[in-house]
Amino acid sequence: LVGRQSRVNLREPRDAPHPKPAVTPWAQLRSAWWVYRGDAHFRRTARVVMLLTSIVLIFPHFQWLAREALGLADRHLLYWVVAQNIGIACFSPLCGALADRFGNRVVLRLECAVLTFAPLLALWLAGGSAGESAPYWLVFLLLGMSPVTMRTINNYTLELAPPELHPLYLSTMRV
Repeated sequence: LVGRQSRVNLREPRDAPHPKPAVTPWAQLRSAWWVYRGDAHFRRTARVVMLLTSIVLIFPHFQWLAREALGLADRHLLYWVVAQNIGIACFSPLCGALADRFGNRVVLRLECAVLTFAPLLALWLAGGSAGESAPYWLVFLLLGMSPVTMRTINNYTLELAPPELHPLYLSTMRV
């Protein structure tokens, strides 16, 4: 073996072409509309999710509020990130265990309630005169529920659909 060179072929053979039917964006939109209009449980859940995802849109405003109203410096951003990650670490196993015991619907309601308190707590803390002593990191602890809620939404969506429609329901919920 010494002195002999062996050639190793690292090139993979091409896959056989699979003819796929052309799916237009309009056909995908029609399928999503069919799910939304045809399933009342899905429609109610989708409306809740639409409102719930607004927390993601206003996320940067929590930082702005703390900087402007409380005069907190950029160095506090590190504490907020840590608090949010601690929130995720605490809420995730708790919500998972509750979902296993009581179902995803109950847990989704609980998560919505917790996320509703985040902006209210932020406004309350910003309205006080506590300044840097305000425990504003609690807002970000509650915001740690947001990524956990997105997983629960996926799990609950799967409960609404028969297995053969899981991809359609999940993609429609994402829309």
